[in-house]
Amino acid sequence: MSAIKQLGLLGLLFLLLSSSCQKEKRVRIFELAYQNLEFDIPAGFNGSQALIFEFPELKTNFESFLNQSGADPATVGGIFPLNARITSFDGTEYYYIQEVEIRVCPSIQADCTAQIDGVFYIEELNGRADDDIDLQPGLQNVKDLMSGEYFRVEVVLFLDFGQITPFDQPSRLDMTFEVTE
Repeated sequence: MSAIKQLGLLGLLFLLLSSSCQKEKRVRIFELAYQNLEFDIPAGFNGSQALIFEFPELKTNFESFLNQSGADPATVGGIFPLNARITSFDGTEYYYIQEVEIRVCPSIQADCTAQIDGVFYIEELNGRADDDIDLQPGLQNVKDLMSGEYFRVEVVLFLDFGQITPFDQPSRLDMTFEVTE
């Protein structure tokens, strides 16, 4: 094959790859911030099952945030997880935690489901967690839930294999969602 044909095929391949991998461009209208959701990790919890902290009925305050921003409700196209952090009040490290998942769902549900409702997460901490744990945002659009009046939050902690929570650890969750066009 001639060099010109090879160069042409390489250029075509590059063009196809670059056009198919375009990142979604969201235009942020405003943010929904939920701060100081406090919970206490108890001492002596066995890591054979998940440790779940529930906030069964939180106000979304969506209308208030919308009014403050001056945005037209018709322009809201989505609400997406942006960032979240769990912080230890007493500065002790979370070395015993392996995974964290934050789930949200309607407040009328008895509990949230992992595959559907996880909005923030981090996996494979392997003893590397400090006194703050920064979580990764999920990809799902939670507009239907977060533009309502109330929602449920669950903080789900998975301990390292064989670990037991060593002490009582007062903690808090701060999380932010972005409202986009």
